[in-house]
Amino acid sequence: MLCAYFDGSAPDRTDSSRNHGGPGRHLAAAAGKTLDDFNSDWLLRHGIERGIEIISEAARHIPDDLAALAPEIPWKQVRGIGNVLRHEYHKTSGAIVWAVVTDSLPPLRLAVERMLEASQRR
Repeated sequence: MLCAYFDGSAPDRTDSSRNHGGPGRHLAAAAGKTLDDFNSDWLLRHGIERGIEIISEAARHIPDDLAALAPEIPWKQVRGIGNVLRHEYHKTSGAIVWAVVTDSLPPLRLAVERMLEASQRR
């Protein structure tokens, strides 16, 4: 159930516009975009940053046994980046956030899919 936050099916989310869909939607929003696009498009940047904040918070609720299914994911950093975006936004580098999108979200998406499958078998 906790992994439902990643796929947008959390039971308290009845308004489909609020279902963020986890890493997949953020990858879709970034598809075909460049770092220059990200830096120059306020809505794109802030939408992706907000999505990363939500993913970060959701990662805090993943049980340790499910997180252990993806040891390649740096869970401490995933859980911590939301705090950086929320509280140190004035120091946030667009290049670093874009690297999170392009380099870190694809493997995180695969890991979340594995965890969702494992949690459904429980």
